[in-house]
Amino acid sequence: MPAIQVFSSVSSTNDILLERNCFYPNGHTCFAERQTKSRGMKNKNWVTPKNGICFSVSWTINRNIKIAYSINQIIAIKITQSLSENNFQNIRIKWPNDLLFNNKKIGGILVETKYNPNRGLYMVIGVGLNIRLSDEERENIDQPSTDLFEINEDECDRNKIASIILDSVISSFELFEKRKYDS
Repeated sequence: MPAIQVFSSVSSTNDILLERNCFYPNGHTCFAERQTKSRGMKNKNWVTPKNGICFSVSWTINRNIKIAYSINQIIAIKITQSLSENNFQNIRIKWPNDLLFNNKKIGGILVETKYNPNRGLYMVIGVGLNIRLSDEERENIDQPSTDLFEINEDECDRNKIASIILDSVISSFELFEKRKYDS
């Protein structure tokens, strides 16, 4: 049975779902208020803002898939569509995993996988999204960054946004499974 875990602080939400060779059930989700060793692709540092969203979701496909990382594209498209439908327009995707507004990073997606011949392809998708950055946080980020507050300060209910983004990720996994990629 999938569950939602919420932590005040972890090294990384992806690490929680990848640890000890566990295969959590599909849709098992781990949220954290703070990540001490969060990362993006190629282990690039990711700053977790105090007023941000960071979570990871697990999903197992019962076969090995050559192009598993296309799930990243499906999720990015679904997240930007869902945000747009909720009054956060003009967020675009910088392939393969960045979400941008006015050429500034607003969020990112990290796909990590492991394959077990008896269980299938286990995927963990991490999502980070800036809701409202402080001036200090902006200074500590090594690239131009922004937040949802800049787009629409009236709609920045963090719990509502978290549920919208989580729903986007889960529906993306369901779509990905239906596509039946070649193994």
